[in-house]
Amino acid sequence: MEYIVESSLERFEAWSGGKDTLDVLKEKDDCDAVESILEEYFSCGEDKPTETEINDLLWFERDWIAEQLGYRNWEAYEDGWSESDLEEAEDWFEGLDLDEMEEVSGLDRDGYRDPEAMLDEEAFIDAVQEWWDGLSDKRKVEVYYEHN
Repeated sequence: MEYIVESSLERFEAWSGGKDTLDVLKEKDDCDAVESILEEYFSCGEDKPTETEINDLLWFERDWIAEQLGYRNWEAYEDGWSESDLEEAEDWFEGLDLDEMEEVSGLDRDGYRDPEAMLDEEAFIDAVQEWWDGLSDKRKVEVYYEHN
């Protein structure tokens, strides 16, 4: 026997990882937005999606869902920062002067002096850039917000 149930995503009885995803969507009050995304996604096929297909999409396509909501990935969505936050952090970092670089990175600028006590600015800037590049996207956004 086959039957179709029409219900909201918020009332969908997901399981395992799909339930975890749905719980976050409910907490962030994004079920309606994701429901619209899923309706469009599943409208491409002739068949209606099964419960398993819906659950699998919730479970295994979290990054895709987050991207559809305007976030870089699922981690960014859960943490509440967007691609524009990361871009803003990157722009901010590029505009730092030497004093700010030292403060933000925690690197000691005096450690980049040559034997004649001259500051090797390039070596210091390279070290700070390497430090920044080694941070996760999430941490870059956190550092930006910590200093602004």
